[in-house]
Amino acid sequence: MLTDKEIKALEPKDNKKYLVADYEGMFVLVYPSGKKSFVFDYKDPKTRKLKRLTLGQYPKMSLKEARDERMKLQYNLKTNNSIKEKASVTANFQQLCEKYFAQRNDITEKTLKNAWGRVRIYCYKRIGDYQLDKISRADILDIFERMKLAKISSAAKKLYGELKNIFDYAINLELIQHNPMSGIIKKNIIYKVPVKHYATIIERDKIKQLINDILDTDAQLNTKVATLMSLFTAQRSFSVRNAAWADIDLDKGIWEISANDMKMKRKHIVHLSTPLIRILRDYQHFSDEGFLFNSIMSKSRVISDNTIRCMFRRMGYSNDDFTPHGFRSMFSTICHERREEHGLSSDIIELCLAHIDKNAVRASYNFASNLDERKRLFEWWGKHLCDLEPRLATFELEFV
Repeated sequence: MLTDKEIKALEPKDNKKYLVADYEGMFVLVYPSGKKSFVFDYKDPKTRKLKRLTLGQYPKMSLKEARDERMKLQYNLKTNNSIKEKASVTANFQQLCEKYFAQRNDITEKTLKNAWGRVRIYCYKRIGDYQLDKISRADILDIFERMKLAKISSAAKKLYGELKNIFDYAINLELIQHNPMSGIIKKNIIYKVPVKHYATIIERDKIKQLINDILDTDAQLNTKVATLMSLFTAQRSFSVRNAAWADIDLDKGIWEISANDMKMKRKHIVHLSTPLIRILRDYQHFSDEGFLFNSIMSKSRVISDNTIRCMFRRMGYSNDDFTPHGFRSMFSTICHERREEHGLSSDIIELCLAHIDKNAVRASYNFASNLDERKRLFEWWGKHLCDLEPRLATFELEFV
């Protein structure tokens, strides 16, 4: 049998989770992250298959509490022929949710809080006091119909999955026989947000004018260079504004964006074209260590998206004319239109924009491959921009 001291001393192993036995089917499961949970292995009386149940996370659940819970479960197996206590037919939806979210130890506290909050806001008023066996598909559809009329999309998508899991949990507890979410098709009940196309510029003479306006603006130097970096790399504004010198290798021409600075939370590699490397080398003399584009208010903060937007407004471009995101649309449109010129596929263009393949295996392969092709495309794009406006290849940075 384990002691509390022995559990505290358990260390994570690289990329592997492992079990350490306690007593009578109870183990401590240690994750690569260092998280530790008590689990109980048992043989299902009905199927005779070996199953595993998570009892709780250590140290939130003490060793004594875990052993007490194991003994309770063993008693249920002997007396009820089930690991669960006999179902209470009086349980209502709110009581079920409280029990469900209390045992969710596989997600972060913030995610748990947000998920429970959505259920409370959209469901408790409608079905909170309903007995579980009285909740019908019509009740569920009514909740989503109200959200659809209110044009609530993102929260509705998440609520759909949460309710499905909650009722599946109720089935596992033998509180209900059927999931009322069964047969409800998500796409038919969720409000579809109209696709918003960001304002951009794709005409050669207008792109040339835009480049000249950027070069001639009297904006702060960090704002101007951040805008030029967006022009050359076509990366999201958040990623550009949070760029750090530690992530950039000017000798190799590589910018490695961390997962935290990416929309899809996956590391992304961007090749810096020759004209952009020249600009950044020059800019290094004016920039502090750390972030490339510090706010003038604090070195620990970066410039805001609104700072760049305001620069465009002062240059005479409205939100309907151009936005910072427009550089991505510009890059995508022109690179797709000129595929015969640069000789690269649409897949390479999408990889440069960090658009993730929905196929997980292919996405993993693509992330580690095609680096040479991506470099070729960014070099072509840099040359294309400099051909449109040769000043890009020669202009000198200076403080305004």
